Amino acid sequence: METTNINKTLLQSSQFLQDFLIDEIIKENLLRTGNLARSVVVVPSQKEDTTQYNITMAEYGYYQDSGVKGSGKSTNFIPNPESFFKAGTFKSRTIPWKPRTPFSFPAARSIAQNGLMPRPFINDSLNRFEDKLGEDLNTAGELDIEGTIGSMVIKNGGTI
Repeated sequence: METTNINKTLLQSSQFLQDFLIDEIIKENLLRTGNLARSVVVVPSQKEDTTQYNITMAEYGYYQDSGVKGSGKSTNFIPNPESFFKAGTFKSRTIPWKPRTPFSFPAARSIAQNGLMPRPFINDSLNRFEDKLGEDLNTAGELDIEGTIGSMVIKNGGTI
């Protein structure tokens, strides 16, 4: 059976996943400078009968999603079960800082000591993507089936 429409839908849907991730970043108010939203890239790849979506974003996006327990004694960190990744823990009182780090040294020190509260956005994006992809694949599958049946009818001397 020809699956041209299904394959095309799977490849084109990567843009929806990218858009959903950016939307959820905005909903979680993680858009201070816009760097995190601009860093999200989804690249599809197909091998045989499998389509994979490779998601990349600024590294701190994963920490924003799962949260990180600070190294200080007075951190009230509670992991969020909606986070896609397990929460991490800072072991040092400061984040390794270089002049090109996107935030100041006092901010890096504060984050390392106090941690980051989890603000999950990845799971919601994936759930929205799954719903959208399910609808689109049903439509694409119907078109492929119609095309296959039509070509079989014509091949056997019928008319459509």
